[in-house]
Amino acid sequence: FGLNEYSKSLQWGVTSPLLRCDETFEKMVNTLLERYPRLHSMVIRCYLLIQQYSQALMALTTMDSLRDHSTPETLSIMDDLITSPGKDKNGCGHMLVIRVPSVQLAMLAKERLQEVRDKLGLQYRFEILLGNPASELAVAKHFVTRLKAWRGNEQDDWIPRTYQDLEGLPCIVILTGKDPLGETFPRSLKYCDLRLIDSSYLTRTALEQEVGLACCYVSKEAIQGPIVALDLSEKEHEKANSSENDSDELLIDLDRPQSNSSAVTGTSGSLADNGVSSS
Repeated sequence: FGLNEYSKSLQWGVTSPLLRCDETFEKMVNTLLERYPRLHSMVIRCYLLIQQYSQALMALTTMDSLRDHSTPETLSIMDDLITSPGKDKNGCGHMLVIRVPSVQLAMLAKERLQEVRDKLGLQYRFEILLGNPASELAVAKHFVTRLKAWRGNEQDDWIPRTYQDLEGLPCIVILTGKDPLGETFPRSLKYCDLRLIDSSYLTRTALEQEVGLACCYVSKEAIQGPIVALDLSEKEHEKANSSENDSDELLIDLDRPQSNSSAVTGTSGSLADNGVSSS
């Protein structure tokens, strides 16, 4: 539906565009599809994406030589996800949503990424969650403790039940299911990876639902403060009162019975008496 052409036509300037196409990843997918024509494109995309994120994690932590094996988009996303908690005084970070429609592939992606994360010693740096509409969120205890501390007034038995409860938690949410179903995400959502969504088999409405996941909140800096009503000066009060009196006189004149002359000219007589000209 021309998403790539649309993103190019927006002329973003020096800032990073909100909607980006990972052309390097798409070239890798096309190469693998030609090599393995019997495999479903979703399976190829999923395995390739798992490999991309795994290599990006290793490249950013222990094996710098793997940087060339991951696309710049993936490296940038993971670098921001890993480093953002260290830049915030409370340890807050960003949320990354990876859209995987197949439940089986989503579970596979979660297991593989968790395995790589834990082997690299990053299990306390960010959480990896499976976002399945049929099941509740399962957040590790140490991350729940962190969320409680940020919220300040939660009860001892409180656990996050919605995505909005994950505000500020550095995490990867692997969102599965046929449709997004209008999920509401927290303000800390920064990245939405739709590289597993193959637009070739979607209707336009379904594709708009997928792209709608990336809709974000207005930045706090752009929100204006409350508009303060200015007090009228004495002269403005007098003008307002005089205009009210004029309007009252106009209503009174209009209610009077018309004379023979005013009956011919309509209401021109009463309007002229109040200094209003008609044209």
